[in-house]
Amino acid sequence: MNQTSRGSVDDEPVGGKPQQGNPVKALVVEALKVARAGNEMGVVLRMIGPLAVRHHCPQLSQEIQPTRVCADLDFAGYAEQSERIREVFATLGYHEDIEINVLHPGAGRLVFSHPATQTHADVFLEELNFCHPFRRERCRRGRLPQAAVALERATFCHPIPWAGRLEADDPTIPLAELLLQTLTVSDIDEQDLVEAVALLGEHEVAQDDADHINAAKIAELCAKQWALWRACSCNLERVISFLPRSGLSDDKRVVVSARIAALLRLTDEFPKDPEWQQQAQTADGIS
Repeated sequence: MNQTSRGSVDDEPVGGKPQQGNPVKALVVEALKVARAGNEMGVVLRMIGPLAVRHHCPQLSQEIQPTRVCADLDFAGYAEQSERIREVFATLGYHEDIEINVLHPGAGRLVFSHPATQTHADVFLEELNFCHPFRRERCRRGRLPQAAVALERATFCHPIPWAGRLEADDPTIPLAELLLQTLTVSDIDEQDLVEAVALLGEHEVAQDDADHINAAKIAELCAKQWALWRACSCNLERVISFLPRSGLSDDKRVVVSARIAALLRLTDEFPKDPEWQQQAQTADGIS
């Protein structure tokens, strides 16, 4: 397991109110404690989303100056552990939404709230759609912190399965899947680009998960879905175009460009599945 405790965790109570001076730091602390509580109970909960990027990239706020308002705590987990996940949140003082969790078991998610802090926790079963416009608007408006747990895969615009992958890192999902979160967004914005630059600037592109961006895993997933390959390729080109205004030093921009080039080369050269070929042909016919 690749454990990358990149930042310090303040000794605050789980569910504690965010610090007025640094709400993002308080959210990261809360997310880390939830993940740690899961580990202690034998439940796999891994951070995803912008807070996971910030945890992995301590230089992000110093060099690139992210401006996205973080109001959510997002986690990935395994569907087979959904009952245990409910237990984890219960031990942390969260109450269940009975209407959704009990009366609508097929809704595809679990919902919790913390009565003391009004922090909401959404546990998404099977998929989480980060491209949903309501979620983005809610985040921009800076509403109450919300936690979400996606089980088995995240669907941003293209499915990203993580069955058997979550143990590769702790407390976040592996860096390959974390980077894919930003690269598969169809309406990619500047903050998505900032997060991609941060990940690529602080982590080498390699063939494993040892605090590296596992290019082989990304290439493998892209070789199965033409649309995923296309989205990643296009958005990596957008990252390159964004570099001159990213705030990175000249030396680091060179490093990020080289890592993107290596990633693009591997995803292009990786043998494609027959389904990928069929999807590509269909797309050519439509265009």
